[in-house]
Amino acid sequence: MKRPSCSFPRFLLFLVLLLFLKHPLSGQTEVRTVALFGEEAPGTATGTTFFRDYQYYRPPVINDSGRVAFVGVLTGPGVNDTTKYGIWGENGNRTLLHLVARSGDPAFDPNDTSVSFPGTVFTNFVPFPAANPAIAIPIFTKSGNIMFQAVTSNPSVPSGIWIAEQFPFLDPTVKAYVNQPTFISPPWESIGSIGQLQRVNDRNEVVFASNVGLLLSNQASQISPVLLSGQSVNIPGLGDDVRLSTVSSMIVTESGTVGFTGSFSQGGFVNNYAIFTSRGGVLNAPFHSTQTLPGIPSGYTLGTFSIITMNRSEQLAFSSLLSLGGGLTTYQGIWVVRGTGVEVVAVTGMPVGGDTSVIFSGFANGFNQTGTLHLTDAGAVVFFATVYGAGITVDNNDGVWQWKDGSLQSVVREGDHVPGQDSGVVFSNL
Repeated sequence: MKRPSCSFPRFLLFLVLLLFLKHPLSGQTEVRTVALFGEEAPGTATGTTFFRDYQYYRPPVINDSGRVAFVGVLTGPGVNDTTKYGIWGENGNRTLLHLVARSGDPAFDPNDTSVSFPGTVFTNFVPFPAANPAIAIPIFTKSGNIMFQAVTSNPSVPSGIWIAEQFPFLDPTVKAYVNQPTFISPPWESIGSIGQLQRVNDRNEVVFASNVGLLLSNQASQISPVLLSGQSVNIPGLGDDVRLSTVSSMIVTESGTVGFTGSFSQGGFVNNYAIFTSRGGVLNAPFHSTQTLPGIPSGYTLGTFSIITMNRSEQLAFSSLLSLGGGLTTYQGIWVVRGTGVEVVAVTGMPVGGDTSVIFSGFANGFNQTGTLHLTDAGAVVFFATVYGAGITVDNNDGVWQWKDGSLQSVVREGDHVPGQDSGVVFSNL
């Protein structure tokens, strides 16, 4: 993997490639260009363009209908540090980009009598630029709702979660959804600082982390705890006195099931890791560190968990670093849990498809150290990977693959032609 070259007159925005299944059962994919660095940004003054700023890079997001949304950085006339950030989303037929919100815009609707913070504006849509560049902001639901996290200019409401419902058709007004200070009911405790926001379902239920634990907000913005930090609980598969320490990846399904990865302490032991699920308030831990699964080399076990994702059928896919002798290694793996049980998708050292001369060497890229992983409703797993072997160089070693029913297919690789661009313009970094 190498840094993007500066030899092209226009630079790829994020990956420029966005993937979605046109025919989920057939496994066909489409790669198309959504936006480019240097292109004029919709909803802004003439001459205002997308700017390449990797400090504030976040992966673009794509919903089940193939619509894309992303955070962008601007340059051009009148753009300064208070107005350079924005969020854009595609229309229903994926032909136009629309501006959702921009730094400097009012953060609260003056006609909304439920809130009263006059003069408060958005200042940033990437609250933690140095903390975790894997976190995708915003979130785009299948029904067209865009939910995003933001920082404001008002110390009384320093950060929060906002929603643009049915974007961009019915009511594009951006509405406050969850803000500081907000209280959990029960135990009527302030949610404190809002951390990662990763998943929302079509019922506008959102799961997010804060300094008090993992929280779930329903359609009415009523917040309830999934699991509070330090709370002692009994969890099948782990036992008594399990206390949550950190949360790293989370999802809420259409039926309200919450899945998340995290570390926990138990009986004085720390640095334990598990995948947790909460269905109807009942917690389980189907996978935890020290377990072994299909495809794991002899002597290795699961270590820390990177990403969890679930589809509408509540099938589950996840990635994990592997451990050897109690210590973490650079070996990684991806697994999917379906009706047939646990199936290995890819593991470090595994041959890429039928070519035994090329193997997977890792599943994290330069911007997103935990990798990229998506599970479609048809049970296909789409993931980023780096490969090594015969004919592989730094110019073609990164790519995106799709796994379906045990079969691997390359979707796009470094060195492939960029759709819609002149011949010779290829992906130089994924």
